Amino acid sequence: MDKRMNRFKLCDLRFYPYLKRVIERLPKEVRENVLNDMSFQILTDDEVLESLVLRYEFGAPIKTSVYLNTKILMEPDHQIIHTIASEIAHYILIKEETQLWERKPDDLLIEWGFEKEVETARYDHAISESEGYRIGYDWPKKQNHDYLMQHFGIYFDL
Repeated sequence: MDKRMNRFKLCDLRFYPYLKRVIERLPKEVRENVLNDMSFQILTDDEVLESLVLRYEFGAPIKTSVYLNTKILMEPDHQIIHTIASEIAHYILIKEETQLWERKPDDLLIEWGFEKEVETARYDHAISESEGYRIGYDWPKKQNHDYLMQHFGIYFDL
């Protein structure tokens, strides 16, 4: 792993394998930009919903910070990778002063080689908007997480 990833010191270590996978797939100039630009920061914190105050100190002025909610770690790998890559695409588009409505982050992700994750995320979104999904989702929302994982955990990534 590139030692420069250690500069994301406020990012939960559980995200590092996903960050590594995303950063390794980025075009070289984008990868160098993400790893060298100290004004870009990625952070996570399990305490965010429970603490009254959180303080973060950075060594350089931050222009862009991305907060990754640790709850996303419960999502399938493709969703975590898509989310991280999308945030990097937003950062690059804003840094290059590209108007977001002129070029969508997903178009940039496809250009970078994240076609599978983009298509899967689009499919997931379409399914989650369907009536059948909402009906099927109501029942497990009311169940105990441990019960669901015990009986249906092997299907989690499907």
